Amino acid sequence: MKQRVYLVDDDEDDRFFAEQGLSENADCEINFFTNGEELIHHLQRLSDWQFPTLIFLDLNMPRMNGFETLQVLKTNPQWGEIPVIILTTSSSTREREKVLALGAMGFLTKPSDFNRLTEVLASLSPCWRDEV
Repeated sequence: MKQRVYLVDDDEDDRFFAEQGLSENADCEINFFTNGEELIHHLQRLSDWQFPTLIFLDLNMPRMNGFETLQVLKTNPQWGEIPVIILTTSSSTREREKVLALGAMGFLTKPSDFNRLTEVLASLSPCWRDEV
């Protein structure tokens, strides 16, 4: 069964590289959003069974940043159980602690190298790798 993954990031290059990394390591359907506001509006139109398996969320975005988006997700009874992994250029310990306290499942600093990004995405969980 295909995993349904949402990637919320305003940077087109980062979306492209993350898509390539995810596609190489998982059988998943990837949906993209450029900010948290777009994501929330989309989720409001879905039924529970249509919710994503996982959300990758950038922190620095216009309109609704990752912190605000994560807080909305985790305080909403319908969306609170959706796993969220922060995928950001930040390596701040303070930001890591804040998002984990808000309910994020993980905090990954985006590697600048595509091969390293692919390795990081592949290491997340066996569900991201095709089972032979």
